[in-house]
Formats: sequence, structure tokens, C-alpha cells
Amino acid sequence: VLMASGTGLRGTGTFSTARDIRLPTGTTTTNFEVTGGNTLTLSAPFSNASATTQVIKADNGTLVLAATSSPGWGGTISNPSAAAQTLTGGLNVSAGAVRIDNPLALGLSANPLAVTQEQGAQIELAGGITLPNPISLNTTTGNALSGLAGGRDGLGSLLVRSGTATVSGTVNMNNDGGLGAATGATFNLTGAINNTGRNSIVSFLGGGTINVAGGMTAIHSIYKLGSGTTRITSAVTAPSGNGIRLFGGGGTLEFSGAAGAVATNTITNFVWGGDTLRLDNTAANVNNRLGGTSPLQMSDGRLVYVPNATVASSETFGVLTAAHGRSVIRVETSGQNSTLTFASVANNINSGGTLVFESAGTGALFGTAANTVVFTTAPTLVPATTGILARGLVVDGSTPDGANFATYSSGSIRAFTNYDTSNLNAVTTATNTVQVGSSVAMNTPTRTINAMKVTGGGLALTGPGSTLTVTSGALLAAGGTSAIGGGMTLYSAADIGFNVADGSTLDVNGPLWSGGLITRGLGGTANLNARQYVLGGNWYIFNGGTTRLNAGDNTLFPGMGAPGGQQNFSVSQGATVDLNGTAQLVGVFYNPNNNATNGANVGGTITSATPALFASRSSGGTNHYFGGTISGAVTTLFGGTGTRWYTSDNTYTGRTAVLGGGHVLIDSGRMSGTSGIDVNYGGFYMRNSGTLDLADRVPDTTPITLRGGYIEYNGRAQTASTETLG
Repeated sequence: VLMASGTGLRGTGTFSTARDIRLPTGTTTTNFEVTGGNTLTLSAPFSNASATTQVIKADNGTLVLAATSSPGWGGTISNPSAAAQTLTGGLNVSAGAVRIDNPLALGLSANPLAVTQEQGAQIELAGGITLPNPISLNTTTGNALSGLAGGRDGLGSLLVRSGTATVSGTVNMNNDGGLGAATGATFNLTGAINNTGRNSIVSFLGGGTINVAGGMTAIHSIYKLGSGTTRITSAVTAPSGNGIRLFGGGGTLEFSGAAGAVATNTITNFVWGGDTLRLDNTAANVNNRLGGTSPLQMSDGRLVYVPNATVASSETFGVLTAAHGRSVIRVETSGQNSTLTFASVANNINSGGTLVFESAGTGALFGTAANTVVFTTAPTLVPATTGILARGLVVDGSTPDGANFATYSSGSIRAFTNYDTSNLNAVTTATNTVQVGSSVAMNTPTRTINAMKVTGGGLALTGPGSTLTVTSGALLAAGGTSAIGGGMTLYSAADIGFNVADGSTLDVNGPLWSGGLITRGLGGTANLNARQYVLGGNWYIFNGGTTRLNAGDNTLFPGMGAPGGQQNFSVSQGATVDLNGTAQLVGVFYNPNNNATNGANVGGTITSATPALFASRSSGGTNHYFGGTISGAVTTLFGGTGTRWYTSDNTYTGRTAVLGGGHVLIDSGRMSGTSGIDVNYGGFYMRNSGTLDLADRVPDTTPITLRGGYIEYNGRAQTASTETLG
């Protein structure tokens, strides 16, 4: 095929060709277009190009380069070694995808590649290849979408879809851009990642493994989204903008090896949505891998620290903020000394947060030389000096049941073990933290304690008509199945944090009455067999385990948006609320801390095996983000004036009713099982401008009824987006 100057080649079907494609010479561009849904495979090389020739991939389909090209694309099939030269134009992808199946498809290793747009354009690498060429991402001036929305399918502008592939050339970030690996794939980056344009965000995406071994320089921020693991084993210069942000989805960002570290900086790092930030000194010890001064905020996130087995290891942070949601600090001890140091803990753990300190590895207890967690400014205990960190827990084997409240003494976090184990009716000191190990019935109308741990299983705490006041609001059930509250009210003017350890079950047979909010923590099962009340903080927050609503409709006392009266609802990743065939009205509901995390599986699960109703009323015209899943035989009703954003697949089979406000499906957001959609004086939006372009956000045959409502559909840039409605 002889290409004249100014001509192009357009593929409108899926096929392969072995024809010699002779590019025009001179300063010119040649367009290769492949229409959406089609793949054109070139099994013969480009040829005859001059140094300034540029090939541009356009339209929405995929162009596959499968042949070995002569250096500089200069030869022909009959004379493949002729006219070797370095290209200054190279290959640009402006739309669709170019898949490189042959590492020599571009000729000389200096020949450049570029993706000009962040959305709707990408380069895919086949498994088994190593590509030495320099690659520039998002070269169009002004494109700034954070990289999370890159490419065609949420895997960024440069990606590996299957197998293992390596880029040994430099990756230049002209604007924000994403690097991705699909589930099961491995992407090795042994060349440098450089910021060459504006202050660029580098995003690591997908469910596969990404290994960064060539260093990162002049980067604005590092983002992570998706269930995969990104492992950085090379030096990273200090971020200049947003630091490190893990947006959720159950993935891991790891710094390890002899050089995997970030230069000193004071920018706050964020771990959200079930993600893990892992600092691993197994192969080589590097103290202060994150720079030694940067603050850390966790909201439903995990910090895993792995000390070296030969020498002492340490890591220092600025202020620790444990916000709404379950946050975990896990130390996989090695027998050598290990020290984590934080400047302080903000607000002694934020209201609505649960902070769990876990020990693994050799299992060294917190507070020992092999597992020391220091706060330079000690947290405030309840009561002071002798009490507990009210929203903190330690799981380290200090006691047979495995879980305790956290305390701080002798310069370290450690498990609280100074329980008052006398009969509850014999407790006379209101500041004592009590451990109940056998059944007991309160014999006075009122009693006040600091906190309570129920342990051993098989016990019942009762007291018809009585009130047990828990000053700190901290409750813990660990070991077996226990019951509390038969005829008795458990009250706290503070937040109530009731925690059920993994493998344990707690039957709550009386009301928990909170003057603040109610937070559920740890991974066990709680059965709410009585209605629960929140008076002040207006939140029910589920930070772990399964919570079953067993007290009929509105087991969680509902509010209707009056000042101080709206009971809101948050479910962390890994937590499940079982409606159990009931109707439940809440205020707003969203991810912990209302984090706009852009991805799937960043929140918990709301479900019911039998028909149930979940109704939410938002107000104030604000945005609320939910990246969890509503599943089972649930019908949903969403009202109010706010806008609700759904970023994950909701598989429930009941109807969907929108009564005012906005209802937005974006990123991985779908209502894939709903049997009907009713929009009443509100908006139903399907948007493909986020991380993904999806063709089936709602079932094709689901009936839709509009009563003063409207539907809005937005496609994706550079993409032929479609949606079929019933």
C-alpha cells in the first residue's frame, strides 16, 4: 500500500493484513483510522518513512502492530535495512487504542510514542514484550483529569491487559496520566517516570500488578485506584502537590526494596476506601520510606508496616488522622525492634472513626521493643492517665479472646488489660473499665462505668427497666456469642462505639442510646434486636462485620432532616448491613467521610435476602458519594434535594424511585438488577466521563417512568458511547 502525502488508511472491520505499507516521505502525518469495535492488525512493517514522518492513530477502534519494523521504518519488504534513521514524529494515539504485539514494531528504540488525549486513547502492551521506546502521555495542553479517568476502560493511557510486559524507556507525563494493569497482568516499569509538562499526577490503575523500578521525578502527586498492587522499589522525589492518595477498591501501594522511598516532604498522604499503604523492609531496611515528616490521614484505610528481620526498623510520620470509617495500623513483626512514630493523633480519633492496631508476623505485643507505636504528643485517655483511647482497639493476642481496648502508657500504644472483673453489681467506681465474663442482671435502676468488655460467650447482661451509662461510649464483645441489654438501656452522652471481634456474635436486645452517634466496629456479627437511637451526632456508622436489623421497620430510629434530627448512614468497605426484610429510612448515606473515591468496591454492602425497602432523604443540595453495593431483594427510594453519586454496581432486584434531587451513575456505577425506575421531579444521570465507559448502566428492558423528571446521558470523549433503555 503506497501512501501519498496527506492520505490515510481507514479500517471499518476486523481483519489482518500483511501488505507492505509504505509511508509518505517528508514532513507529513499519516492517519490510521479504525472504527469503534473493530481491530486492524498489521502483520507487515511500516516502511519508507523519512525522519519527520508521523503516524497518527485516530477513531475508536484498535490498531495492532505485530511485525518487526526496520530501524526508523525506513526500509521496504524487499530492502528492509535501507535508510535507518531516528524518527522525530513517531506514533501518536489521539483516539482508540494501539496494541503493540512486537517490541520491534517501532524500529529504533529512540523512536517516540505518544498518547495525546487522556480520555478515549491508550497504548496497550501485549504480554511477553519489553518496549524500550520513550513514551509521552497526555500531550494535549490543558488536559488535567488526574489520570483516574484515563484511557478507554479505566486502565489508563498506557497499560498491560494480560501476561507480563515491560517498558524500559522513559515515560514522560506531559499532563496527568494513568498507568494500568488488568487483573492477572503484570506491568514492569524499569525506565524513569518523569514530569515534563505541568505538575502532573501519576495514577496507578486496575486489578493487576505494577512494578516501578526506574524512579519517579518531579511528580505532583501519586494516585492509586483499583484492587491491584503497585510496588515501588525505586526513589521518588518529594511530591509537589497532593502527595500520595489511595482512592480505594481494596488495592495496595507498596514501598519496598533498597531504594523504594519518597524524599522528605510535609504533604498529607491519604488512604481511603479499603486500600492498603504497605511499607516493607523485608528485603532491605530503609527507615522513613515516606520521608519522615508527612502527615497521614486514613478513612477506611490500612497502614501495614513490615520491619526488617536483621536490624531495627523505624518510620516517622506527622499527625495521624483516623477519620470516619475503619482504619487499621498493622505491624507484621519480625523479632527485631520496630518503632512507628506519629506526631499526634488528631481529635483522639475522629468521631465516627474506628482505629485498630493489629499485630501479625511473629505476633509481638504492642508496647514491646519489637512493636512500639509512639505518639510524640500522647493521646488523651478516658479517664486521663489510666483509661482507654475510646475509639481505639488492639488486636495482638494480649488476651485469649484476641481483642482489647487501646491505651497509651510508657511511650507506646498497648492493649488495655487493667479491667475491673468484679460483678457488675459490685462496681462502685464510675471511672472503671469493666470486663463481664458471666451472665448478670443489674439490681439497681442506674449504674455508671467508663467502658465495658464482654468476653467468653454464652452470657447475658440484663436489667429490666435499668440504665447502664457508659461514659466513654466504648463497648467490646470478644469471644463466642453474648447478649446485652435485655430490658436495659445502654446510654452514653458521647458517641457509642460498639465493637464485635472477628468470629464473635453480639445480640443487642435493648436500645443503645447515644447523645453523639453510633459506630459499629471490628469483623464479628451484631444482631440489633431492639430499636437504636441517636440524638446528637445524627449518624449510624458501620465500620466492619455484619449488622442485622432484627427489630422490624426502622430498627435504626429515623429522622427527617430537621436541624439536629437527621439520622445519617455510612457503611465502610468490608462491612454489611442486612435489612433482613425490613423498611429502613435514613438521611444521607455515603462512603466513610463522603470520600469521592471514583471507584468500585470502596464502600460496604446493604442487602436483604427477602423483600426490603431502603429509603434515603438528602438535603442541602450537596453531593453524596457511595461506592459500595446495594444487593438482594431491596427496593430503593431516594428523595430530597442533594445529588447522589454511585461509583459501583448495585445489583438489587427491586425498583428504584428517585423523588427529587440528582441520581448519578458514574465510574463503575450501575443499577444492573433493578426491575423498574421511577423518576419524580428529579434527575437520573448516566455519565461516562469518569473512569469507565459502560454500555449497560441499567438493564436494557427495565421500564422507566418519568413524572416531571428527566434522564440525562453523557458519553465519553473520543468514544462511541451507547446505552439501551427499556
